[in-house]
Amino acid sequence: MGKAVAWVVAAVVLCVAGRGAGFRLLVHPSGQWKVPEDTLHNLTVSLSLNASEAEWALQGEAGAVVEVVALHRDSWRLDWQIRAAQFSPQEAAEGVNKTLTFSGYYWGRTHVGLFLTRNDLHLTPEAPPQQDWSPHDAWGDLHVALGDANTTVGDLQPNVNLTLLNEIEITVDRSVHVFETVFIALGSCFLLINNINMGAQLDLRVIRDVLRRPLGPICGFISQFAFMPLSTFAMGYFFFTDPLYRLGIFTLGCSPGGMMSNFWTLMFGGDINLSITMTAVSTVAAMGMMPFWMFTLGQKLTQGASMQVPYGNLVISLISLTVPIGMGVGLRAWRPKWADKGAKIIKPFTLVVILLFMSFWFYSSYKVFAMMNWQMAVAGFLVAGLGFGLGATLAMAFCLPRTQVIAISIETAFQNGGVVFILLKLSLPSPDSDLAALPAMATMLQIGPPMILFYAVLTLLRRYCGCCPVKEDQEKAVPADEKHMEAARAREIQAFLSKSDKNIFTDSVIKENEKQYGLVLQGMTKLKLASDMKETNII
Repeated sequence: MGKAVAWVVAAVVLCVAGRGAGFRLLVHPSGQWKVPEDTLHNLTVSLSLNASEAEWALQGEAGAVVEVVALHRDSWRLDWQIRAAQFSPQEAAEGVNKTLTFSGYYWGRTHVGLFLTRNDLHLTPEAPPQQDWSPHDAWGDLHVALGDANTTVGDLQPNVNLTLLNEIEITVDRSVHVFETVFIALGSCFLLINNINMGAQLDLRVIRDVLRRPLGPICGFISQFAFMPLSTFAMGYFFFTDPLYRLGIFTLGCSPGGMMSNFWTLMFGGDINLSITMTAVSTVAAMGMMPFWMFTLGQKLTQGASMQVPYGNLVISLISLTVPIGMGVGLRAWRPKWADKGAKIIKPFTLVVILLFMSFWFYSSYKVFAMMNWQMAVAGFLVAGLGFGLGATLAMAFCLPRTQVIAISIETAFQNGGVVFILLKLSLPSPDSDLAALPAMATMLQIGPPMILFYAVLTLLRRYCGCCPVKEDQEKAVPADEKHMEAARAREIQAFLSKSDKNIFTDSVIKENEKQYGLVLQGMTKLKLASDMKETNII
């Protein structure tokens, strides 16, 4: 009896030993994938068994299966429609293909592993060449991904090696939709019309005076190309460990002002002449300042990548600003009545343009909210606050008027997002460029909506409570204080006159003002007399 048992055990051992090294899992395509977001993709898997393993599999009982499940790091990046494949004994022996289906939801990279969750046929798997998951981590992650471990994972224990394959790298790239292209074309038309209308409201004398005494542009240059790059570089190191995020927020701090700053300056009654002048000056200055910062501090963040400053995009931004503004100035000269009509609708139309672009921004970038973390939110809030605060503080230090303080603070806070995205696109492969742009996008998303809310509250307070009254010149969209400019001209003239000539000049100004007041009083007296005579039926 003992000899018979020994012969049976020996036969089983020889049978098992003769089955070979184990089965392999075949995947097609394998290696690295690059897939567009929100698109279904198929991953084909099959079992490769040698002759002895196949014969062993065919002896399996009815209902026995081998189950393979896909699992990936960062579970929020991929969405699996079919993540498990089950092989019957015959399918396992014949190497039948099974399909796993997934779609990429968020941009970025992730590694996919394939795991053995049921092994009713008691096949022996080959170990993968490298282990990204430890057996315990894989078992725990499968619990989370598959839900009920008692029914799906079966009788496998946490310390059993479940990994079959872990070498698949999937890169999810951002895709461009037709709607975005159509909207950009329509939005550009609205932007063009509004820029022409803004140009029609400009005062060339004020712009000339700004360029002669460029205190405003100097304040904007210092705050925009000195304070902001250094501040964003420091915040990048403080809040982020990922070099891509550090590079993105630093690039935003180095970029020039954008046209949205002109719109908001107009809405809040700032000096639109100064704002447009600063935007043009900063765009030209960015052609030298952006390379300076990118090739000094930026090299510490790029990990050897070659940074390419988008000079073409800067030139296009400059042309898209100056040409429509110039057309508006010509419209004021040739058709002043049309320009006056445009002044009546410029604020409502500007608000419509802002809301239109903000709506599109939320629609096309809604995934940014889900990909944001608290570091991006806090860093974006601080960047926006520093932009407003540094610009306003520097302008007040130079004793500039209130309208120019508003223009400089808004110009510093609103950066040219298009330049940021183009620079990152030219310098980094996709989707690294999109990931690097996340902090910049988070910052801009935290500037626009609060500004709309603040403007709405301010408008309601002015309309119903009488708070924060608007000066008449601001209501007419004339941003420069004419009395201040006249006084400045008078001081400039007096600086070149002798003491005796200054007295003569002062007397002439007083006489001119008295003459103007006399004419006004004379006209008012005539109107009063005419009204009285009409009431007494004399005429």
